[in-house]
Amino acid sequence: AGPAPADGAAAAPPVSVPETISGLQALGAARRRIGPVVRAAEREVLTLDSGVTWELLGQVPEVHTDFLRITYQPGGSSSSGAGLLMRHSGTEYGHVLSGELVLTLGFDEHHLRAGDSVSFDSTTPHSYRNDGAEPAVGIWFVLEQ
Repeated sequence: AGPAPADGAAAAPPVSVPETISGLQALGAARRRIGPVVRAAEREVLTLDSGVTWELLGQVPEVHTDFLRITYQPGGSSSSGAGLLMRHSGTEYGHVLSGELVLTLGFDEHHLRAGDSVSFDSTTPHSYRNDGAEPAVGIWFVLEQ
């Protein structure tokens, strides 16, 4: 990746990360009811090669919200192998339970620690990564629009 053009435009536009989006869709494929009680041992789990695990905590038909427990292993990242940011329709809400995450949101970086929360329009290019030595765990809601 070379330097950004002199006019300040980004060198490459952010792209949607198909593995991430299709992974969320796979967890909630038919929008069937999951719950009202979901036992820890019975969660649907998706583990990505990028060091990220999503656990589906519940789902209600006709309500397009992904309710997830996310875990980023040390070095884990939601960006593509090329470091590209993702974007998708909807609104994202997250709360870090333990560990630390770095959120890249547009051109800004935010360091999230246990107890911190985020909310933003998911069409804004974004990614998460764990630069720490311990797993980062959080609860996320992704409201699709």
